[in-house]
Amino acid sequence: MYDQNKIDFTQVVKKARTDKHATWIVCLLTNGEVEMVKTSREWRSLKDLCEKNNLFIQELYLQFRSNSVKIDVSECDALYFINSVTALMGGNSKETYTIGKFKGDKVYKTIWNVPELIVEREFEDNEDGCFQETIIRNEQKKKN
Repeated sequence: MYDQNKIDFTQVVKKARTDKHATWIVCLLTNGEVEMVKTSREWRSLKDLCEKNNLFIQELYLQFRSNSVKIDVSECDALYFINSVTALMGGNSKETYTIGKFKGDKVYKTIWNVPELIVEREFEDNEDGCFQETIIRNEQKKKN
């Protein structure tokens, strides 16, 4: 699943084994470094790193154990991530990851059930429907 020329899969597996119950977001940054996050707090730290160093995410994967899914981020103006838990009264809870891809003034959101990595729902939104602190903008694309 990973582009072996860009991402060292053995390093991804090594990091993923530090928390075998986590669903990871694997990000290849424009400087060639790979960052792995699993919470909105870690995503906000990644946002800070990207802003301070004028970086963006050129490849993005969801990873649970040996199952990985590539998310096409090639045409994005910005990316959005939030993790949450949903439940019905008296029912089982369900963890989800929402990934938003900004293209122009629209945000295309996909809600993923984790750790299954199954799409629950896809819909179009606008920036007002996003938490600003979790938006990573592609500053390099803005300049072009």
